[in-house]
Amino acid sequence: MKKKSQNLLRNQTILTLSVSMFFTFIVTASILLFYFDNLSRDSQTKTIYLTAEKKKLELNNFFNSAENIVQEFQDYILSNLDEDRLLIDSEYEDQYMTNLAKVMSSISAFQKGVVCTYFRMEMSKYGPTRGLFLTGEYQKSYVSVRTTDLSKYSPGDIEHVGWYYLPIWKKSPVWTPPYNNLSLRQKMISYSVPLYRDENLLGVVGIDLSLAVIEDMVNSLQLENSKGLLIGDQQNLIHLNTRYEQTKAVERSAELSLLMDKFNHPDNQLLQKFNWEGNSYYGTLTKLDNGMSYITAVSQKELLKPVYGQIIALLIAFTIVSILFSTLLYFIFKKVITPIRIINKTTNRLARGELYIDIPYQSNNEIGTLANNIRLMTSQLKEYIEYIRDQTKKERELKEAALTESQINAAASQAKSAFLANMSHEIRTPINAVLGMNEMILRESKDKEILSYAANIKTAGSSLLSIVNDILDFSKIEAGKMELLPDNYELSSLIIDLVNMTHERAQSKGLNYKLQFSSDLPKTLYGDSVRIKQCILNLITNAIKYTKKGSITFTIDFKKIDDDKIDLTVHVIDTGIGIKKEDMDKLFTPFERIEEEKNRTIEGSGLGISIVRRLLDMMGSRLNVESTYGKGSDFSFQIEQKVIDWTPAGDLNEAYSESVEQMSHYKEKLHAPKAHLLFVDDTAMNLNVIRGLLKNTGIKIDTVLSGKAALEAVKKNEYDILFIDHRMPEMDGIETLHAMKEMKDNKCTGKPCIALTANAISGVRKMYLNEGFDDYLSKPVNPSKLEEMIINYLPKEYIEDMPEDSSDNSAISNTDEETKSYETLIARLKQTKEIDVDSALRNCGAPDILLMTINQYYSSINQKALELQNYFEAEDWHNYEIKVHALKSTSRLIGAIELSNLAEYLEKSANQNKIEDIQLKHKELINSFMDFSRILEPIVNNENKETSKPEISAEQLKIIVNQIIEYADSFDIDGLDNIIKELSNFTLPLDFSQKFVKISQCIQNVDFKELRNLLSEWSNEE
Repeated sequence: MKKKSQNLLRNQTILTLSVSMFFTFIVTASILLFYFDNLSRDSQTKTIYLTAEKKKLELNNFFNSAENIVQEFQDYILSNLDEDRLLIDSEYEDQYMTNLAKVMSSISAFQKGVVCTYFRMEMSKYGPTRGLFLTGEYQKSYVSVRTTDLSKYSPGDIEHVGWYYLPIWKKSPVWTPPYNNLSLRQKMISYSVPLYRDENLLGVVGIDLSLAVIEDMVNSLQLENSKGLLIGDQQNLIHLNTRYEQTKAVERSAELSLLMDKFNHPDNQLLQKFNWEGNSYYGTLTKLDNGMSYITAVSQKELLKPVYGQIIALLIAFTIVSILFSTLLYFIFKKVITPIRIINKTTNRLARGELYIDIPYQSNNEIGTLANNIRLMTSQLKEYIEYIRDQTKKERELKEAALTESQINAAASQAKSAFLANMSHEIRTPINAVLGMNEMILRESKDKEILSYAANIKTAGSSLLSIVNDILDFSKIEAGKMELLPDNYELSSLIIDLVNMTHERAQSKGLNYKLQFSSDLPKTLYGDSVRIKQCILNLITNAIKYTKKGSITFTIDFKKIDDDKIDLTVHVIDTGIGIKKEDMDKLFTPFERIEEEKNRTIEGSGLGISIVRRLLDMMGSRLNVESTYGKGSDFSFQIEQKVIDWTPAGDLNEAYSESVEQMSHYKEKLHAPKAHLLFVDDTAMNLNVIRGLLKNTGIKIDTVLSGKAALEAVKKNEYDILFIDHRMPEMDGIETLHAMKEMKDNKCTGKPCIALTANAISGVRKMYLNEGFDDYLSKPVNPSKLEEMIINYLPKEYIEDMPEDSSDNSAISNTDEETKSYETLIARLKQTKEIDVDSALRNCGAPDILLMTINQYYSSINQKALELQNYFEAEDWHNYEIKVHALKSTSRLIGAIELSNLAEYLEKSANQNKIEDIQLKHKELINSFMDFSRILEPIVNNENKETSKPEISAEQLKIIVNQIIEYADSFDIDGLDNIIKELSNFTLPLDFSQKFVKISQCIQNVDFKELRNLLSEWSNEE
C-alpha cells in the first residue's frame, strides 16, 4: 500500500503528460491531415476535371469529324443521284457508283479510325444488295467490296444489319452499338443517316469507325491508375470486348444503370464515387455532342496516396515528439518527482510522530522552500504538542455531544415523515367514506336544505382531502418513496382533462380563462403524465385561488430537440395578488404561506408549490416564477418528453370553445328512463360534465374512475351502453374492453361499447373498430353528438317523448312581475338627471344587475369617500390613483358619466404626478361623489319599500346575529351567504338595516375583521 501511494504522483504525472501529449498530437494531426487531404483532393479534382475537358474536346472532334464526313456523303448523293434512271439504266448505275466511291474514298482517307464507308439503297424498291461498300485504312486508298445481302438477315439482328434498320426506324441519324464485323475481322461502331427525298426513303449512308482506335482514345488518360468509360446514348458501353459484353449483358446493364443513376443524381461531392469491375473509383461525367457520355475516373488508391504519405510523415513526427517527451520525463523525475518522494517519506515519518527527523534535501528552488517550511512546521508542532494533548479530551466530548444531537434530529425527522405518511393514510380513509356517503345523500335526498348542507360537506371534504393528499405526496418525496411511472399518453387528453377540472372554478369567480395551445403539439408523448398533470393542476388552482379579478392564461407550447424529443413548455399566468421579492423564498418552503394574515381565508396547506418544485426536480425540470406584486405572476417550466406520434393534435382552443358554447345552449331532446348507461373515465370532472348533460334525460347513469372498477361494475349490472375513455392509468380503455370480453361473468356481453377519445383524427374510427369497439365519441363531448350516439345504440322502445316542463307557467308569471318592477325602476332613474339610464343598462346588461349595482354603489359611498380623503391628506398618490380608477369604473356602470369623467381626469393627473391639478379638483370630486348618497337614497329606499317582507323580531334577529358571529369565527363563507339570503327576506329594524349593507359588503369582500367590528358595535348599542 505504501509503495503504491509513493508511486501515485509519478504515475499521475506520466498519465497526465502522456494523455496531454497524445491528445495534442491527435488534434494537431487531425487538423493537418484534414487540411492537406482537402488541399490534395482539390488539386486532384482540378486535374481530373481538366483531363475530362481535354478528353471531351478530343472525342467531340473525332465524332464530329465522322458526322461531317457522312454529311458530305449525304449532300453529294442528294445533289447527283437520279434514282429513277438508276432503276432502268445499269450503265448509269455503274458510272454513278464509281464516281461515288472516288468521292467517299477521297473524303474518308484523312479521317483517323475510319474502317468502312457505305451507301445502301432502300431494299424494298431497289433490292437487298444494291449500293456501295468501301473498306480501307487511314491515309490509304479504299476498295469496293461486295455488299451484304439484307434479305438474309432479320431486321432485329442488330449485330449484322443494325446499321441499316436503326436509322430507318428512328428516322434520324444514329450511332449504333459496337459490333464485330466477321468479314473484316474488325470491331467497330457505325454512324448511319437515312436519306430522304420528298419524304421518300432513298437508302442509308454511313461510316464505320474502328473500336480499337476509339478505345485507345478513351483510355489514353495522362493520369496514374485512371479509367475512361465511353457510354452510348442508350446506356450501352462502347467497349472493344464485345463478346464479353454480350455474355455479361444482364450484369453489365444493371451495373451501367446504377452508374448512370449515380451521375444523374449526384451528391454534394465534386467527384462521384462508384464501383467498376470490383474496383472503387472517383470520377466525373461529361456529355458529348453526339449524345454519348464520357466518364473520367481515378482509382480510390491513387487518390489516397497523398494521405498515406501524410500519415507516414505524422508517424515520424510522433516518434520525434515521443523522444522529446521521454527526455522531458527524465528531467521531471530527476528535478521534481524524486525530491517530492524524499519529502513524502519524511512527512510520513512525521505523521507517525517522529518529530526529531530532518529532511535530507537542500535546494534553492520551490521544492527546497517547501522542505524548509516543513522543518519550520515541525518545530512549531513540537511546541504545541502538549497543548493539543490537553485539548483532545475536551474536543472529543464536544464531538460526541454534537453527534448525539445530530442523530436525535435525524431520528426526529424520520419519525415526522413516517408520522405524516401514516396519518395521511389513516385520515384519508374516513374522509373518503364520508364523501362517499355524502354523495349518496346528494343523489337520493330531495330536501333542498339537506342538499345545501351536503354540498357544503362535499366542498369542505374535498378541500380537506386535497390537503391530506398534498401531505401524503410531500411525505413520500421526503422519504424518497415517490416514483415516476412514465408511459405513453395523449397530450390532448391531458389538456382537456385539466381544462375540465379547472374551468368551472375560474368561471365561478368571474375570471377570464384564456387557453393558448399550439395546434402543432404532438399527439402522443412518453412520460409520467400523472405527475405532469398534478404539477399543472396545482399551478392553475393556485392561480385561481389567489386571483380575485382579471384572467388566468393557460399556455402549452413546445420546442423540437430532435426527431424523437421535444421540450414541452407550460405557462400559467394570472392577474392575482403577486409575490413580493422578499417573499419569493417562502414560496418553496413546506407549510409556509405567503402573507398569511392577508390570505388566511384562502384554503390550502402551503405544500402545493413545494410539491410541484420537487416533482419537477425528479423529472429533470425546474419551476420558474416571475411575479410583480399587486399585478400577477407567471409560473412556468420546461420538461423534456419523448415523442411517440408526431401527428398534430389540432386546434384544442377552438375545440374546447365550441364544446363550451354548445353545452351552454344545450337542451335535451332525449328521454329514456328505462336506459342504464355506464361511463368510465379517470377524471371525475369529465364524468360530472356527462351527468350534467344527461341530467334531464331520465337515464340512469353509473360512473367509475378506472378500468378495474368498470370490470367490477359489469359483474353486478347489465348496462345498455358502455362509454369507455381510451387514455387511463394502469388499465386503458382498450385493455379494459379486452378484459371484459374475456370475462365469463360479464353481464354486458354483446352490449355496445363506445370509445371516448380526445383525438378524433383520420383513421381513428377504424382503429377502435378493429380493437372491438362499436363506435367512438370525441372529447370534449358535444352534447348533440352524445345524444345522437345514445339514440343510435339504445333499443327503439327505450326512447320516449319529452315530458312537458311544468315550470314554464310559473317562470312566465315571475318574469312578468319582475318586468313590471324593473320598468318602475327605469322610470325613476330617467327622472334623475345625474344618471344616463341608457348607458347604465348598456354597461350592466340587464335591469336586475343594474339594481344590484346601484345598491352596492350606494352602500359604499361613505367608505370609499373616506378612503379617498385619507389618501389625499396622506399624499399617497399611488393608492389615490387606484381608488379614483375604481370610482371611474363603478360610476360608469350606474350611468354617472360626469362623475366618471372627473374621476378619470384625476386618475390621469395622479399617474402623471400633476399634484396641483389633484388639489384643485379633489374637493369637487368628493362633493359630487357624496351627492350621490342623496341622489340614490330615494331609489334604494323606494325599492325596499315596494317589496312586502315580514318584519323580523328582535329575538330572532339576535339569534341570527349570533349565528353570523359563529360562522365568522369558523370562516364559513357558505353559512354566511345563506344567513344574508335569509335576512334579505325580512324587513329589518332601522338601526340594524344601516349596518346590514356594510355587513353584506364585508362578507362579499371576505373581510372578517371589519365584520366582527360591525357586529360588536351593534351588540354594544343593544
